[in-house]
Amino acid sequence: MAEKTHTTIGKVSLILGTISFLLMISVPIVPYITGPLDILIVLGFILYLVVLPGAIIAIILGFIARKQGDKYGLVGLILGLVVIILFIISIVLSAIVYVYVSGMLPNPPPST
Repeated sequence: MAEKTHTTIGKVSLILGTISFLLMISVPIVPYITGPLDILIVLGFILYLVVLPGAIIAIILGFIARKQGDKYGLVGLILGLVVIILFIISIVLSAIVYVYVSGMLPNPPPST
């Protein structure tokens, strides 16, 4: 039986995809952990700055590793794509909630 070898590119793709996925699913949990809204906004922004580039790099490295026959690269590629899809869904849902909430706010009194 031949030994399965995994390339470094495949391992990096898997690690980046896993970290990006775990951070992406942890973003909705953050409001329950932190108290003030300012911390939530900063933490969410930092998480998104890490998640999106990590997922994109995982996808690119996953394609390269997949061409070399590495299964880790395929898993990293799939995780990266899932993170991108979740990211798009979260942006769309955030926009919908923003529009809904902004319509509920009272109009400011006219200035005299």
